[in-house]
Amino acid sequence: MLVGEPATVGSLRRRWEETTGGDDFPGYVARRATLALDRAEYRLRGPRYKTPSLVRDEILSSRRFRDGLRTVCAEASVAPGGSVLPSLEEAGEILDELAAGWSRRLIDIMPTVGRLVFQRGFDPQIDYDPAQVERLRAAMERHPGILLWSHRSNLDTLVLAAALQEQGIPPAHLFAGINMAFGPMGAIMRRAGVIFIRRSTSDDPLYKYVLREYVGYVLEKRFNLSWSIEGTRSRTGKMLPPRLGLLSYAADAYLQGRVDDIALLPGVDHLRPAARDLRVRRVRAGGR
Repeated sequence: MLVGEPATVGSLRRRWEETTGGDDFPGYVARRATLALDRAEYRLRGPRYKTPSLVRDEILSSRRFRDGLRTVCAEASVAPGGSVLPSLEEAGEILDELAAGWSRRLIDIMPTVGRLVFQRGFDPQIDYDPAQVERLRAAMERHPGILLWSHRSNLDTLVLAAALQEQGIPPAHLFAGINMAFGPMGAIMRRAGVIFIRRSTSDDPLYKYVLREYVGYVLEKRFNLSWSIEGTRSRTGKMLPPRLGLLSYAADAYLQGRVDDIALLPGVDHLRPAARDLRVRRVRAGGR
């Protein structure tokens, strides 16, 4: 039996008026009760199984989100060709496209599958720098973390997920191009924490706004994020110029006071030749 943290009606109403408002106080109470039970459950299961709940409802009911949406509407109404204003329903459809979930079963299964894949071509033993791993663990216990890695091959994310699992570090939401959301794999990967984003968003202010708010929400709730700083996979093995759009959204969340701090964790996932075996894969956890 799980027992969540209690709250008085008065304290709930004050928080509702500060963050949500509107006329759905019973719905707000139900969401807070669900989240309280989720917190009680992941304390028993461990931080690795902390999963986001009610993402769509929490974001759409937020007063800050609705105020920002009105600003987007106002800007669209004066822009050329902006006669059709974005709506809360359209924002909800974009959130449905973005929002990733976590199946507790897939949290364990996906790293295991990834390990089986990369072991076919590389040494199954991942090398760690113990001091850096502990530094990483300590940083991610205090703050949400953003893992920024160089994308040299399609095995990069598989090795990183396996390494986090082996070290008992909570997994991270992974950003990927929406072109990867094909067939049943798209649904499975969404349930494994993958956030699919569009390749081009420059001509869609509503999409950019919803994506920025979603990034802020994930960090505010102290979930970790992970993506390639280059935005795509290198075809030559050399690092590409960084793309800073997602990182700027994370900075916005910090500057707006939605999160006290963010641990930025650069890393390199690469092949390192050994004296008698060229199949050694090394994963390094960078500093803050």
